Amino acid sequence: VADWAGIRIEDERPVSASPAKRAEPKRGPSKAELAAREAEDERARREASAYIEACRANIGDPEAVAYIEHRGFTLDEARAFGWGYDPAKHGLVLPYGPDAPYYYTRRDLRKGTGEDGKYYKPKGIDEPRGCVGALDRSNVVFVTEGLMDAFAVMACGFEAIALNGTSNATETAKAIIDHGFKGCVALLLDTDEPG
Repeated sequence: VADWAGIRIEDERPVSASPAKRAEPKRGPSKAELAAREAEDERARREASAYIEACRANIGDPEAVAYIEHRGFTLDEARAFGWGYDPAKHGLVLPYGPDAPYYYTRRDLRKGTGEDGKYYKPKGIDEPRGCVGALDRSNVVFVTEGLMDAFAVMACGFEAIALNGTSNATETAKAIIDHGFKGCVALLLDTDEPG
């Protein structure tokens, strides 16, 4: 500020006579770059939607049915939720529902798969945040940590929003507030430290 105002501060070096250079403002992406990004995003969403749809045809696979029943769901519920199965990857495909039908999590069903690699999310698509369409469908909505937890709530006849990790809690809470929801939000989190 002293350099800009041309003032000398005691015990400091003298101020130069030339005015200070101002930083050039950062240039955002051009319209062409934005259009290219949007086209790439749309292509990735179409591919993910096609993958989800193809996997739905395999939901009756014995490996998928065994896991579905082990988790307390029926095959009819899995079909109603739009779940799929990828036999090549041994993966149960869980779409994010009406708020983001182009996005999914794939759960690796192979025995011995550790915590670090049992879930896969599509590359090239940002994970949807703040999917709060359930607020438009009910005046009581449960908020769960995981996607499977949200499906369990929905199987009981209630609406649910999955945080998909406690790190998204603030973002989801802000989306609920921004939505102006006046109903009841019931937290149904895990009984571990993050929950």
